[in-house]
Amino acid sequence: MNLCAFDVVEDLTECEKTRWYCGCTKPVDCAPTTNTSKERDVHSATNLSDDPGGTPTAVYQWTIDTKQEHFFYELMNACWDDYFPLLGCITNESLYLRYVWCLVEYYKDKGQFVQLNKMTLEQIELELQNILNADIGECIVDNIPEILVGLKVKQNFMYTDLLKTKYNDCWIEVLKDDKTPPVVIAPEDVTVYCDGVPYWWTLTKPYAGGTKTATVKGHGASFTHDVCEGEDALQTYCSSPDVYPEGKNTSGDLAEGPVCCVEIPWDGGDFGYYGGSVCGENSYADGVNCDEYNYWYESHNWQPIYCRLWLMLDKYDNPDGGHPNPQSYFDETAEDWVITDNCWAPETVVEYSGSLNECGVGTLTKTVTATDKCGNTAYDTQTLYVKPRSDFEVIFPADVVVNCTDPGSLAADRTGAGYPEISDDDCELIGVTYSDERYDVTEGCYKILRTWKLIDWCVYSPDLHSRYPDVIVDDRLVASESRCCIHRNLKDDGDGYMTYLQVIKVVDDEAPVIVCNELEETCIYDNNCDAATVRYELLASGTDNCATEDEIKYRYTVLADETTPVAYGQGHELTAELAVGTYGVWLVGKDRCGNEDSCYTTFTIRDCKNPTPYCYHGIATVVMSPSGEVEVWATDFDAGSYDNCTTTDKLILSFTEDGETPSITFTCADIPDGRSQEIEVEIWVIDESGNKDFCTTTLLLQDNTGNACQDSSPLTETNVGITNPGTKTPDTGSKTPELYQNAPNPFNEETKIGFWLPESMTATLRVMDVTGKELYRVSGTYSSGNHLVTLEAGSIPEVKGVLFYQLETISGVLNKRMVKVN
Repeated sequence: MNLCAFDVVEDLTECEKTRWYCGCTKPVDCAPTTNTSKERDVHSATNLSDDPGGTPTAVYQWTIDTKQEHFFYELMNACWDDYFPLLGCITNESLYLRYVWCLVEYYKDKGQFVQLNKMTLEQIELELQNILNADIGECIVDNIPEILVGLKVKQNFMYTDLLKTKYNDCWIEVLKDDKTPPVVIAPEDVTVYCDGVPYWWTLTKPYAGGTKTATVKGHGASFTHDVCEGEDALQTYCSSPDVYPEGKNTSGDLAEGPVCCVEIPWDGGDFGYYGGSVCGENSYADGVNCDEYNYWYESHNWQPIYCRLWLMLDKYDNPDGGHPNPQSYFDETAEDWVITDNCWAPETVVEYSGSLNECGVGTLTKTVTATDKCGNTAYDTQTLYVKPRSDFEVIFPADVVVNCTDPGSLAADRTGAGYPEISDDDCELIGVTYSDERYDVTEGCYKILRTWKLIDWCVYSPDLHSRYPDVIVDDRLVASESRCCIHRNLKDDGDGYMTYLQVIKVVDDEAPVIVCNELEETCIYDNNCDAATVRYELLASGTDNCATEDEIKYRYTVLADETTPVAYGQGHELTAELAVGTYGVWLVGKDRCGNEDSCYTTFTIRDCKNPTPYCYHGIATVVMSPSGEVEVWATDFDAGSYDNCTTTDKLILSFTEDGETPSITFTCADIPDGRSQEIEVEIWVIDESGNKDFCTTTLLLQDNTGNACQDSSPLTETNVGITNPGTKTPDTGSKTPELYQNAPNPFNEETKIGFWLPESMTATLRVMDVTGKELYRVSGTYSSGNHLVTLEAGSIPEVKGVLFYQLETISGVLNKRMVKVN
């Protein structure tokens, strides 16, 4: 038989497993059980959980029973009649157990045991009163926390074996447990805007000359209408912080509700400045009507407003700029976490999750997990919501006047015509673009309308068709003196979209330099000499101090005879239908500011088709007496030469190609035999364009009477004969009429034709062309003797060249030839 006896003092404030052994053989699990032997019993009780804090506690008592009963006590949460036979079922179990705790604590301090299974509830209560000499309730309140924290139970184990043939060993594994988890309560969630403005905000606005203030509280600040009820009313004095519907806002519209009354000048320092109109008599109530570009403002829905509270929300901005540190919001509420446990202070672990995007917008969470010493855990989460907000400020560039000679003056940057200055963009991603539109003006120059567009890509939505007006930051900053109602220092209204019109006036007083081309002539070969379509590049070069060659505008005027305009056109490429002739052209170049230069050039449309010559063949003429020579004209040989462009009367006929020999004088020297000589000649026909062609013919040169080219004529020697045309010394021996050569021949204005009749008779004098057509006739009865007929050119005006004339009498027909020239 083995005998084992020992005392164990166990600390129940720690949760762990403990293994106790009795005996020396292999342990067997004997808990909880009751041995059938009367000699020893093993009892256990666990899981007491009825204390006000809800913290689980277990107290264990083991007693080994032999022939004599050994006292024990036990705490439990059920009614066990086996252990409390005298009490029966305890109805007020909770109160009973609390009394037991107090009584056990008292005896524990004294190192004594108390037998509880023989005591009723009343006996225990009376025992407590006697021992503590105090109210029972006070014991419960004052002592239970100490019992829960530091209760130690002294346990006795006795083993006695009266029957030496019996023994038993047992081992018990004890788990001291706490099944109530800690309590974790997070502070309220936080909502804030990405620039630090809280969702619930408070602003203070002054009025009554700065002697009074009004507090404005609100929630939400995504758009101006979350903060401002309409547009602020600017007044020199505000008797109340608000203006009601009977007043009008600064746009001149009737206010729909109370609006903020702002005393001007209002110097908000870093927040802004309102002083009212800077346009003199043109108040801001007139809006953009004081600007000439109303169409732009109407199409862009542009009309900023006054809204002081929207500007004042900047007081919440991070003084260092940029996004506020989200950790600061968790740190500010760190003391507001509630973390408790029924037994001890638990260990805590803090975890953060979530993220913010590049705009500083997103959701962050703080999770706190508490774990007690028995492994029970609990957690709660606090969430930080960071919302987007667009309230960036911009100072748009002012209107400027630039000289086009400075290439950088038009640049959209800070060294040129200006660039938007952006600030207060703590959580915005601003994209800046612009577009230019040229606008011609009458004062000899032009303007550039530069439309600036700013977009905050963190909040911008193209589907937002109705946009709220932006807010004026400083109304002293205007576009220009002439556009004083256009404010250029603005703050975004929350929609992430802003536009502005900048006017750039470009000046230039230097004219371009225009150089004309030298133009070649144009030939036409049309048989009818109709107008020809000509095309010329007039411009050799065009330069300007500012404009590119493509930006110079051209026009031209075509002149005939250097004075008469016959054609006009735009550009520097001439296209026109013009007749043959020589023309002058003025080309004018104009730059973008109205400065002009011009150049002059000429061109010729020439008939390049040769004329068509027609010549008579075998023309005969005689050497005139008494000079012994005769002048022959090239026109005498013209049988109807013509040209496609030059009229017949303007054709030049010449015996030489140069056109300088319209006639040739022949003498007796050209008649070797003194009687006749056939000579070949060229008749050149030249038109007004210098085109020429010729035909070859023959001239029969003869001495008509055989006297001019001899030593002398018998008539001439005796001073008898024809001394002038149409006269003759009568020859008494002659019985037939005679026809004399006309003089002068060739003739231009008039010529005289003489004839002689031997007796009185009827005679007819006719003039005919080479075809035999009669052109002139004179008839009558003439006496004998000499007669003279004068033929004027006007009688045959349309005829020139070789003509034939004849005298018809009863004696026959006499024929001769003559030449008519122009």
